[in-house]
Parts: sequence; C-alpha cells; structure tokens
Amino acid sequence: MKRRALLLLLALPAGGCAPPAAAPSPPRPIGVRAREEPPEAPIERPRLVVWLTVDQLRGDSFSRFAHLISAEGFGHLLEVGTHFTAATYAHAISETAPGHATLFTGASPREHGIVANEWLTEAGQLVASVTDTASPLLGPELDPAETTPTFGRSPQALRLPTLGDALRQTSAGRSHVVAVSLKDRGAILPAGRSGRAFWLGKRGFVTSRYYANEVPALLTEHHQAHPLASYLVGDWPLSLAESAYVSKLERPLVGARIESFPHRPKPDASAAAWLKSTPAGDVAVIDLAEHLCRSLALGKGDVVDLLSVSLSANDYVGHLYGPESREAEDTFARLDGVLAGFFSFLESQVSRERILYVLSADHGIAESPEALTAAGLAASRMTEEDIEAAARRAMRRAFGNDRWLLGVAPPGIYLNAAAIEQSGHELAPVRARLAEELSREPGIFRAFAAGAPADGSEVGKLVLESIFEERSGDVYVVTLPHVQIVKPDEAAGHGSPWFLDRHVPIVLSGPGVPRGTVGRAVDVRALAGSVAELAGVPPPAGAHSARLLSANSGSAPGD
Repeated sequence: MKRRALLLLLALPAGGCAPPAAAPSPPRPIGVRAREEPPEAPIERPRLVVWLTVDQLRGDSFSRFAHLISAEGFGHLLEVGTHFTAATYAHAISETAPGHATLFTGASPREHGIVANEWLTEAGQLVASVTDTASPLLGPELDPAETTPTFGRSPQALRLPTLGDALRQTSAGRSHVVAVSLKDRGAILPAGRSGRAFWLGKRGFVTSRYYANEVPALLTEHHQAHPLASYLVGDWPLSLAESAYVSKLERPLVGARIESFPHRPKPDASAAAWLKSTPAGDVAVIDLAEHLCRSLALGKGDVVDLLSVSLSANDYVGHLYGPESREAEDTFARLDGVLAGFFSFLESQVSRERILYVLSADHGIAESPEALTAAGLAASRMTEEDIEAAARRAMRRAFGNDRWLLGVAPPGIYLNAAAIEQSGHELAPVRARLAEELSREPGIFRAFAAGAPADGSEVGKLVLESIFEERSGDVYVVTLPHVQIVKPDEAAGHGSPWFLDRHVPIVLSGPGVPRGTVGRAVDVRALAGSVAELAGVPPPAGAHSARLLSANSGSAPGD
C-alpha cells in the first residue's frame, strides 16, 4: 500500500496536488458503437471437487510431521494451494459426526442437529447419529446381524442441506455426489440427503435402501475385485527406516499387553477389525474411491461432481496408541504415500486444472494422559461409567436420590422429563441445580444446563453452538483440560472444547485458489460456502456467511 501511494505521488505534476483534467472525448458519430474492452478471462470452474477429511488430523500435523511429507503426497496440495493454519470449530463437541456435518453444511450442531456420534431418545435408547430403522443395509455380503432394523442407516437426522445437495440442486440432479469412508457417519453426512454413501460393514462395503432398492452393481464389482479378506494379509511393519521417525514411543494398548512393531492381526481378528485398527483401512477406502471415480466417470461431464473421501485410520490409531506414538507417525507416513497414488490416479482420469481439492479434519486430539503426565501436566482419563457415577452423586446431593437420571451419553446427561413433571417439579430448575452440583465433581471443569442463557464465557459460547435441545442432554459436561473421556481400551480421546480438539487444518488447491499460507484465525463453518463459491454454485442453505478467500474473508493468502 505504501509503495502504491509513493508511485501515485511521483506521478503528480510538480507544484500541483492533482493532474490536470483530461480533455473531453470527441463526440461519437451516430450509429457507431464504442469500442468494448475485451472481457476478463473467466476463472475456470472445477468439474470435480475431491474433499478429503482426515479423521482426527490435528491442526499442527503438517508441522509436526513435516519430515514425512512428500512432494507427491500432502505436498501435492500444500505446495500450490492455500493452507489455513489456524482453523478451529466454533462448537464444543469435537466428534466425528458433528465435525463432518459442520464441514459440509457450514453450520453448527445447534442448527444442523447432529449433536454427537450418539445420543439418547426420550425412552432412554442410545441411537447413532445416522440410525434409520426404515433404511436397512444393502451389500454384496452382509453379516446376519446387519439385516436387523437397528443397523439401518440414512441422513434423516441431518436438518440442513450439504454442499453436495447444493450441487445436485443447481445441476437439476445431474451432478454425481458420492462419499466413502470406513465409518457410516463419515460417508452418510458428507453425502447429504441427495448423494450416495458407501461405508465399511462387517464383511465388506455397504450402503442402504435410502440410496438404492438393490445392491448397486458397482459395489458388487468392487467387492469381487477387492474382497475384504484380501486386506487381511501380512503384518503392519514400520514403513520407513527407524531413523526417519521423531517418536520413539510405541504406546501400549491400555489394559492389554504391550505391543510393538510389527503389529500382527490376532488369530480371531476379522478383516473389518484389522482395517479399523491399522493404516490398511485407508488403502481399502481409496480403492473404493478410485472404483467409484472410474465407474461414474466423475469430473468428465459439464457439471460439478463431488467425491468425498473420509479417511479414518488416523482416528482409530490415535485412539488406540495416542497421537504422539510411533504408530500414529507411521500412519501419517503411509497416508502420505496412499494419497500420492490417489492424486496420480485422479489426474490420469481428470486434468489437474479441473479438480478442486479440499482437505480438512472433523476434529483434532491432544496427547495421551501418559504423554501429558510425562510433560509435567496433571492428566487423567474418565469413562462413560465415571461420568454417570459423578452425575448420580450430584443428583443425590441435590435431590436426595438419582431416580430422575435417564442415562448418560457423554457429554450429555439425560433426565427423565416425564418423571420430573409428574413429581411436580419443573425441568429447567432441575437442570440448573444438577449442573451446579456436577460442576463440583472431580475432573469436571463445568457443567452447563441446556436451555439456559449463554454465560458469555468462551467455553459457554462453544457449548451453546453444540446444543440442539431435541437431542442434546439436559446437562452438558465439560471436563478439565487434559482429562479425557475415553472408552476402556483407548490410549487417548477427544470430544472437548479445548483447543487441540477443535484445531484442524484446511487446505484448498485447484482452480481459483492462490498459493500461500494464511495464519489468521478462521472458522471451519466458512469452508462449505467457500468451496461452493469456488465451484460456482450457491452455498448450502444454512452455511455460515464468512468466506475463506473472497472479499469478506478479512485477509488474503500470505497474511
């Protein structure tokens, strides 16, 4: 700006403050049109959006693992795209389902309705975020249990449209929108209500009757070419020389024997279980993504297609061994190699100039309590049972008994509203009193009553964005920093509103995206609308109004 002002000053005539007025143009002869300046070349729009969501990828991963990044892998996007290094979620619940829903709708859980991976119904039944008993599974090979209604899956709980829905609406249904993941929620929520989703079942990849009336032929073809048992071959050794790793830790499975490389499948392990505990899971997902790309000719039409690929191995390994473990480091290294092959494949099918790459994560994670304790921090774990025990103690102190407790699905504490009403009490004061008592329990930072006005604190604002009262608990529990809510065999967990759980990377690379790094804080909710803008379609209906690259973003790459 200073340089531009100096140039303008040098252009002024000596002794004056402004250049002399220009002479008027001669009148144009009647009937002769003014010469038009050639229009600016329009920005080439992508024909294929490839959206990569790396489950549990922390916002600092590209600096932590810089030594593992190849030019053909993550570097293929980082070198020519825009990397937003300070992106955070604006809600407290840092789990897979809410994260994916926010990424693709551009809205918070209190708006899109996906408040957690699971929640309790009024009857006290635990349901998954994508449960739909009216949409039974379809697959080339199903386990008998998967034919029961409880395994039915669809996006019926998602209250807002996604980027894929916007693409389908704009193209009158001609855009292909397909999503694949090891996790049902990692595929179903990105696909929205009008796309197609494929995820790993017990014996192979599946979909549901929400998407098709019979098993799709392309899914059968893939299953025949890549039977699940084909991934249950060999061990999991280190992929690089010992000297290539920063981490020297091989985290034991909590409550089990210490394991070390090479990791081997247990004798009774299923292929699906192996895929959900090793980097082999990402290989299987990419294999299916490539098959879908070929079968549907993605990116080769005159409308914009969307391929969503949610890569879950990083999350499974991070939970089992801790994000600071050598297992996590090797998983990142292997993913870099898998992505290198995937990018090469994609660009053999569709020219690079027609592909918009989007990379982010559904949440982050902090180091395991053992690693935090070794660093001198007070760290510990709490299980769902610990949270329930704390809630019951708080109920007994506040009301003399715990009979009004319906159940617990962390971070939610659910009350029996009907029983409270029948006893002559009102729900709101009971919620408030329980939250007050629960905040005094060991390990609890604070408990928030649903429906109460925001208290103005940063954590309170994050919690407010996480609550949709029809599904959220009556009380929302936030543990102290470094106190993680985990399952019994997990080394580390996430789900809190603390920074490392909410901090994720965002990388955009493709048509209309400049090269650079943006260090200013950005809201993850801005991503869906930003991608829609780059794709030349209206944003999803509920998307946040902020944009990452346009004039109302507040900054530009390189800042």
